Amino acid sequence: PELALRVGRAFAFWIIKNYNADENYVYVGYDNRRSSEQIASCLIAALTSSGINVMKFEEPVPTPLVIHATVNNDSQGGVMITGSHLPATDNGIILFDNQGNYYKGLLEDHYDPVDWSKLGKVKKALTEINEYKLFITS
Repeated sequence: PELALRVGRAFAFWIIKNYNADENYVYVGYDNRRSSEQIASCLIAALTSSGINVMKFEEPVPTPLVIHATVNNDSQGGVMITGSHLPATDNGIILFDNQGNYYKGLLEDHYDPVDWSKLGKVKKALTEINEYKLFITS
């Protein structure tokens, strides 16, 4: 959980530094590993406490769905919690930029407290799953 908080804060700092949006938001998805939803919750807490709004999937989703939602809904980034090809006991955090590219740079662990009035909000990503189903079947 502590690593997820640090990554979330660093990703929030990177988004704020690199995008000039009135409201920054990211999509957060997770797979069905036992620790994935808990890691996603920690990461979401870090993002929202840094002023980033989050669109959270309410159930496990595939990584391409998070990328599709990120790119097609003008968000500033995406996060997928998945162990992918790791052993079942391990997990990972994949970051995407607004074009759906895997973020491979180094993130500064910079944290400035955000005023209460600027905290981010969490919304459920409800329509994106059906949009993705239409996209992959067409």
